Amino acid sequence: MVDFPFFSVILPTYNRADFINKAINSVIDQTYPDWELIIIDDGSTDQTKNIVEAFNDERIHYIYQINQERSAARNNGLKNAKGRYICFIDSDDYYLANHLQQFYDKLVENEFKDGIYFSETYAEINGKLVESKFNSTSKYNDLEMILISPIGIPRVCISKMILLNNLFDEKIIIGEDTELWTRLINNNIPLFATNQFSQVYLQHDERTYNPVKIDVIKAHVELINKLLKINNSKISNKVKRVILSNNYFMFARAYQHQNKKVKLIQSLILSLIYFPKIRFKEKILMLISVFQNNNI
Repeated sequence: MVDFPFFSVILPTYNRADFINKAINSVIDQTYPDWELIIIDDGSTDQTKNIVEAFNDERIHYIYQINQERSAARNNGLKNAKGRYICFIDSDDYYLANHLQQFYDKLVENEFKDGIYFSETYAEINGKLVESKFNSTSKYNDLEMILISPIGIPRVCISKMILLNNLFDEKIIIGEDTELWTRLINNNIPLFATNQFSQVYLQHDERTYNPVKIDVIKAHVELINKLLKINNSKISNKVKRVILSNNYFMFARAYQHQNKKVKLIQSLILSLIYFPKIRFKEKILMLISVFQNNNI
């Protein structure tokens, strides 16, 4: 009889030799031991393969593919997974030791009901862990919450059977996880929060989703606007305003990083117009800091 693991952890990677060691070790160090780690190397040209093969753990499986981007890599991992439940990790992020255990406990608590199970997350910025909490509230339905506060894929655990019937859209490079969650929610798959901080993403300049890069923000906003249009009847006008406000605030922060003051001011004002209450103090302080500098 073949003994299948409870969790399959899927790790797509591309030229992350400088980071992947920590990601792999964070899976090995899990207090819950019944897992397999499937590493999909999406065409790396660095030392990724050598680093992975140096690990002497039969639970780790390495698969190489020609570069096809993350969605294709994750779909490849899903098709090779043997576990009952799927978790994800990116090669430049890591788990805390209780990550899989807290998912198992939540699944038991819910009697293994189908759902999108998700943890809270930390951002590691300059060596310090900063909470990045999901804004869950009974005021909004699951679809609205996903669009207001997207859940990054390393925070998620879902039944393999659900995901095999709902693969990632390989045409989407930015926001592919959010697009998938909206499809699942529309298929009556609910959200379940563990309310535990058990995963960490590293903030660095080479991240695929870098919130200070204008092209990344544009791609994200285009996807969110598309999802708003598709799900128009299921989203309240208030939530639409909140999402538009969030979108302009993301642009403002990116323009601040690039020192594009006029565009920063324009984005902040639009963010305030659409929904002033969200991060009001932060927005006002950002505006004040711009006007204190006469070189606008």
